[in-house]
Amino acid sequence: MGKHKPSGSGGSGGALEIQAEQTPRGLIARIVGDLGVDQVDELDRQLHLLTVLKPQLAVLDLSRVPFVSSMAIGALVRFRNQVAEGGGRVALAGMQKNVQDSFLYTGLERVFALHKSVAEAVDAPDE
Repeated sequence: MGKHKPSGSGGSGGALEIQAEQTPRGLIARIVGDLGVDQVDELDRQLHLLTVLKPQLAVLDLSRVPFVSSMAIGALVRFRNQVAEGGGRVALAGMQKNVQDSFLYTGLERVFALHKSVAEAVDAPDE
């Protein structure tokens, strides 16, 4: 496997894991690990595989993501745009404070629905 060494992004190193599960309420993808510069290509690749499922709702559980780079935020926006092209929407759930602050700082709370938990995200009415 092609694990990358962390490049000063802090946190747990180069491994990125996405555990996706199709549920009756939507696609839930739990992302585990730093989303630093070294992880962007793998993040893009794995998220693109999820777009093939054409989810009406994709919830990204970011509760186990301690760090997100601006390039990783770009990958999440690309994923959101691809899902939207198929008529779906993307919600983000369970962000740690520093990760949520990155989204608020960039104004992306207007692009993504932000929720405290996966349960809240799947129960939310369509925006």
